[in-house]
Amino acid sequence: MSASSSPKSSSMGIKSFWALSGLSALGIAQPLLDLLGKNPQFLTVHHFSRFDLVLLVLLLTLVPAVFLGFLSWLAGLFNERLGKAVLLCSVTILLAIMIAPMVNGLLPLPGLVLVTISFIIAFLVAWKIGGNPKLQSYWSLLGFIPLLVAGLFFSHSGPRSIAFPKTIDSEVGGQQLSPPKADIPIVMVVFDAFPTNSIMNQDHEIDEALCPNLADLNHDAVWYKNALSISDDTLVAVPAILTGLHPLPGQQPNLVSHPNNLFSWLKPWRTIHPLESHTHLNGNEFKPSISERWQLTTSDLRIIFLHSVLPRDLATGLPSITHDWLNFADPKSSDSQHAMIPYRVKLFDDFLSTISTGEKGDCYFLHILVPHTPYQFLPSGRHYTIKGKEPSGEGMQFGNWSEDPRAVVHSQQRLLLQVGYSDYLVGRIVDQLKEAGIYNDAMIIITADHGMSFTPGDSRRQLSSTNRGDILPVPLFIKYPGYGNGSTDDRVIQSIDIMPTIATVLESPLPWRSDGHDLMDSSYKGHSQTRYLGAASNLESVEYDTGEILAQRDASIITKLERFPLINGKMALSAPFRGSELIGNHVPLNIPKWDQWSISMGGDSLRTFSNSLKDIMPGEVQGLISGEVPLSPQWDIAVLVDRKIAAFTRPFKEAGHSDSEIWSTLLPEEFMVPGEHHLETVLVNWSQDTPEFFSLGQQELSAIGKNLILDTMFVSWSSGLYTMATWGKKPAVWTKGAATISLKLPGSETPSAVKLTVLAAPPKGSILIAFANGTLLGVEQLSKFPWTGVFDLTPADIQEQLDLTFFSTTFIPSEVNPKVSDNRVLGLALSLVELQGNDFQMQDQDESKPNLDKPISINLTPDESGSVPWNQVHKTETWQDGPATWTKGQASCQTAWPQPEAPRFLLVEIVGTDPDGSSLKIKINDTEVAAKANISGNWTQLIDISEVPLAEQLKVAITSSTFKASKGQAAQEGRELGVALRQVILVQ
Repeated sequence: MSASSSPKSSSMGIKSFWALSGLSALGIAQPLLDLLGKNPQFLTVHHFSRFDLVLLVLLLTLVPAVFLGFLSWLAGLFNERLGKAVLLCSVTILLAIMIAPMVNGLLPLPGLVLVTISFIIAFLVAWKIGGNPKLQSYWSLLGFIPLLVAGLFFSHSGPRSIAFPKTIDSEVGGQQLSPPKADIPIVMVVFDAFPTNSIMNQDHEIDEALCPNLADLNHDAVWYKNALSISDDTLVAVPAILTGLHPLPGQQPNLVSHPNNLFSWLKPWRTIHPLESHTHLNGNEFKPSISERWQLTTSDLRIIFLHSVLPRDLATGLPSITHDWLNFADPKSSDSQHAMIPYRVKLFDDFLSTISTGEKGDCYFLHILVPHTPYQFLPSGRHYTIKGKEPSGEGMQFGNWSEDPRAVVHSQQRLLLQVGYSDYLVGRIVDQLKEAGIYNDAMIIITADHGMSFTPGDSRRQLSSTNRGDILPVPLFIKYPGYGNGSTDDRVIQSIDIMPTIATVLESPLPWRSDGHDLMDSSYKGHSQTRYLGAASNLESVEYDTGEILAQRDASIITKLERFPLINGKMALSAPFRGSELIGNHVPLNIPKWDQWSISMGGDSLRTFSNSLKDIMPGEVQGLISGEVPLSPQWDIAVLVDRKIAAFTRPFKEAGHSDSEIWSTLLPEEFMVPGEHHLETVLVNWSQDTPEFFSLGQQELSAIGKNLILDTMFVSWSSGLYTMATWGKKPAVWTKGAATISLKLPGSETPSAVKLTVLAAPPKGSILIAFANGTLLGVEQLSKFPWTGVFDLTPADIQEQLDLTFFSTTFIPSEVNPKVSDNRVLGLALSLVELQGNDFQMQDQDESKPNLDKPISINLTPDESGSVPWNQVHKTETWQDGPATWTKGQASCQTAWPQPEAPRFLLVEIVGTDPDGSSLKIKINDTEVAAKANISGNWTQLIDISEVPLAEQLKVAITSSTFKASKGQAAQEGRELGVALRQVILVQ
């Protein structure tokens, strides 16, 4: 201990700290700060100030060094050799972080092997340095590296402009303004990442099949079909639209950097309704607290850092950083609402509400992240779930597409569907303006900040010499006051021309000198050159030839139509490359088999859904194909819904998996109607004159060990699953008190157990009853959550088909129990339903596992054989998913309960009534236990009868309103029909 506190040791500790700080700066701070310096959007959306920037640099360079240095110093207090060992480990970790990105890019090896190699190299280097006094003498020089890294960071224009903001003179604030002369409403909508080529057909006109509302708007509006943005970055492009000025390097998207803008000009005279997703030019910027800001910042930096150092196959489970640089870990939280479905929908609805409540002459502005990623919307306004892996995500994590066109086309399909959704929003805006009575008088501007490219191997967003025609051309529609003034303008114009045009319409000059031109000026002939400033550019501006840009745009239209051929004048987005003419055709049952490939399937497509899911479209299906891969180019995968061809897709190679390929597609909306569907895949060989279809030798479900609720959902059918919920990071699917999951089992293995996790089950203390193929597995009271249990499947007769059914006590509708005020019918929030294979061993019992003793139950369901003594039943019918026995309006059954404990529950399942809408009462030993005024369709209830006085003999009576036997001549129904009973079970 004394040695460790000697002057020599203290000197060595100081040198070690400087060494650790230098290594931390090189391994942790430099890659992160370099990325943020080149992408200042991160700093902007996290509301960084000068103080935050300095704190960020200090945290990344010094905090790891202080922490690791403290550990080695503390270890040295007890033992000098231990302190040196801890220091060696610390240096090894930091060196491994530095080495890992280089090793990952050089060696095509599995991720764990690459990580191991990085640590071995780092350890050898650290060991060599530790054993060489001459090398150790230079350690303290590493202490200058944090200063160098910080200097490089602040050399970028984005951080520099935040740390040292420029004060720009405001011409609006420097003169006496007069109000606009014309009392004309201004309505401006700026979409995001919306390429012009996506709305154009082969004739360079509006694709009316995909964008009917834009085509209708063109009857009243001028379509500037050759409009160009001046940046590939939202934070540069949107301010340029609102100011009419060319952007300058280092400007931030706020009022300080852009004092002369549409809002500051009109605010003294008009009511402004600005809904800005990313920019803050209105000046009413909400800024979270320091703790909120840094909690989110550290979470996002951690994910960015892991993406930068981990090999690709180990980083696949990390959240994506391809969307808007904010809250990657929890995309559904309020901090990242701007990027997700709930906020985008709410933001748009808020915009419509401002129109309905606004007054004549107001200014309405909306910047919405549509059709921007994430791609989850359909042209109908519904959205689809994303359960499977986004294929193109492998190649676009940091902004570059995969070289494989099959992967890129899948994302372009989703973009085009979301373009249709953008058009749907345009239609709603026009309807709202007409309803508010301001459409005719309004100046309506529909445009976008920039486009999006889908060129394999190229950047999706950042401008390059080969994607300018995708990024810079943007839609621009301007409806001037009045009706029927629609036309197409072929001039090459820029987004900075919008503000001068607004000034002309308002009959007032702009109070600042604009770089744009008035589009209503016939002498303005457009541009042959366009100026551009990129997101991370330190150049003043660069100019591009507009003819070259438009030529690239036209070429991309041809490429789009080659990828998605037309059928009946409409792009067949579910059949990229070929096969569009076969969509909707039946595939025969007796097609030959092909044994060289096998397919696994997943996603959310096969889930049975009802009208309660009218806004959610479970249309994604994806999986793996293994065998002789890669799949030959003349082969495709066809996805069938009820034996009809719904989609074609092509698989592509996944990094790190040489024996399989990923495939994924979206099913057309017209195939996913409420109800139960049979979905399967077949192979298509296009090498002959007519396509040949082949079923796969083995179509694997891969159900064993898979979460049937969230991972697979690829079951024969399911019912009673109706909505998704999230507890923290844990998703779950709600049941409706009774849920069935049915699946065909892989022929290779039969499950021996099912593992179940329930995150919630209101009310607390709900009862869970589980069945498999009609066999009762167990009864459990769920008193704490999350609850996890394992049910033994061996008593059930399981062969090729497994039907898992879960019943639970729920909130009872008030019509059944008037004493209950909550009329919801909620069941279980299932987060895991997983089958265990034959090698699974049942564990010793503990409080978290269900009671595996065989439950006591008596099945009282009547049948035609008369083995169950029911009165007033008259026939058994087979319904879609099993038999049911009709009562005659009043049916009863008397039985003896064989055990000393009385039954606790009565489970009643009714699958139909005649007439539809019959009332129902259920009694046990003349005590009413349930009543329902109107039964329409299926009705299942698990009834707690523990408080009912019970004797050895139990009488269950079910009474319903029915058709009455007629005494008059007009009667056409002589039977007394009641309810169709599927199950009546007493359970202990």
